[in-house]
Amino acid sequence: MTQSAEPESNDSADQSVNELEKRIAVFERKAIREKKARNLAENQLERFSLEIYQTNQSLKSALAFSTKKQSELEYLGRASLGVSSELPLDDMIKNMVELTCQYCSAEYGFYFVSKGGAAIDGKLNDAWSDEHGWRSESELQ
Repeated sequence: MTQSAEPESNDSADQSVNELEKRIAVFERKAIREKKARNLAENQLERFSLEIYQTNQSLKSALAFSTKKQSELEYLGRASLGVSSELPLDDMIKNMVELTCQYCSAEYGFYFVSKGGAAIDGKLNDAWSDEHGWRSESELQ
């Protein structure tokens, strides 16, 4: 009887080994599927991240462009109001110089009126500064 018990234990051991090998094969296939899925997800995430970054850069560029255009429109609107005002010509020109300096972020500005290449009205002595506004030559020194 001992001889007949051994083949049964060998069969049961072989069967256990076969079951373990099948389970190992299942786990290996599962690990391969999970690795492929993880790689696919990482690739999609990388692609989506790049799209979001590029869209964000495009939006920043569009915002900068529209902000610049808004500034230009505000400048032109204020300039047209100044031109259509009933101020004396000298005051209108001073307002335009000041407005233009502010639009261009200039620290200083001035103007002169000429006729035939020669300055008239003696207006060369006034200058505008961002810090002090309009000043005469004596006040600038």
